[in-house]
Amino acid sequence: MNNVYNATTIVPNIGTIINGLTVPERSGYSLKGLIVACEADCFIQIRLNIDVICSAYVTGSVQTLFLDFSASPYGLGARDVISILAIQADSLTPSVSYFIASTILVEQL
Repeated sequence: MNNVYNATTIVPNIGTIINGLTVPERSGYSLKGLIVACEADCFIQIRLNIDVICSAYVTGSVQTLFLDFSASPYGLGARDVISILAIQADSLTPSVSYFIASTILVEQL
């Protein structure tokens, strides 16, 4: 498994899963980081199974978010689920749908 890419749209006030993966049973993996790009102001949440492991914001002035966990990556076991949730902050940007692209950075151990 390599890095996981996805592109979709987000709408105001609705949480949207913008990217995700289920770890295969082949061997161990580690979560090395995340890249998200969007023109809208939005709240980003990374979940490992049901636990929130990180939260961040993408804003109209800083439209690309890069989270680097390479110094201390999250170990991933077989059948672990990573999901990336985005919620658009409609109070800061016009309330329309926005294109959002993301890459989950993973590495096989």
